[in-house]
Amino acid sequence: MDSDTLDDLDLQLLHALQIDGRAAYSTIAQVLEVSSRTVARRYGRLRTSGLVRVTGVAAPGPIATAEWIVRITVRASAAGTLARALAQRPDTAWVTVVDSGTEIVCIFRIPDDGPAPLAGLARHGDVLDISAHRLLHHFMQRRCAAVPPR
Repeated sequence: MDSDTLDDLDLQLLHALQIDGRAAYSTIAQVLEVSSRTVARRYGRLRTSGLVRVTGVAAPGPIATAEWIVRITVRASAAGTLARALAQRPDTAWVTVVDSGTEIVCIFRIPDDGPAPLAGLARHGDVLDISAHRLLHHFMQRRCAAVPPR
């Protein structure tokens, strides 16, 4: 299975999980107007194929970390390789490639008194520009009911 074989229901399920990764199958099924069994089967297929991966990230508050959102403009030919390398770093919480493959957006979690994670990135030959901003607060919607029909 690859991303070309995802249908509308698969995409709706993925969207629901992005909104609330801990939502019950029954809740997602109700919103998507399908059976709980269908949601469970589709989720199992997505996990088995490797298109969905379950991860856990500790909340930053109790462990004295600072979060930085970093936008890195790169040469398109290097975006995938650099994004994978960033994802392997222990201080990286999240990575995605955007803007037709010329920009990487990631979130770093570093010790509260540590420097912004830019020194090594700025010296990389395929990096064209970097901007970093410290996150002060997260605003997230936790209800699956917001999933729009596709």
